[in-house]
Amino acid sequence: MFNTFKKCCGIVAMFALYFYSAPAAFAQCDANEVTLTLVFDNYPSETGWSITDADGNEVAGAPQGTATESAVACLADGCYTLTMTDQFGDGMCCSYGEGSYTLTDADGNVLASGGDFAASESTEFCFGDAPILGCTDETACNYNATATEDDGSCATIVMNFSTSG
Repeated sequence: MFNTFKKCCGIVAMFALYFYSAPAAFAQCDANEVTLTLVFDNYPSETGWSITDADGNEVAGAPQGTATESAVACLADGCYTLTMTDQFGDGMCCSYGEGSYTLTDADGNVLASGGDFAASESTEFCFGDAPILGCTDETACNYNATATEDDGSCATIVMNFSTSG
């Protein structure tokens, strides 16, 4: 009879713990949820990362030596920069293991990925109505079809032809 009481109380305690922690466990991101997934090389303590907003403020991150295999952040509309760092300067791949990183949105779209870099690598990404800077001139060799605002970087080649006859 005592064992039945322990089992019953244990189950009640588990449900109490579940209901107490459920709001935090099921908290939803009301903005743009991103997930950073890391596959470490042989030296995970060298890896760090940060996400900064357009003003350079860090909104999420893990200093070198504290990164985990997965991290989730909730970001407001705007443009951000993901910066991956490696303390030794050999990146996450390929000299000392096959490490990599992937940043995805809530729908699974890849916003940034890599691993083969030196001391750091940065990738910009945006959410919402934030302008995407780039070359908007379709005749330029560096045309960016996703750009919504021209940043003055368009490169065009002028060619002169003459005919002789």
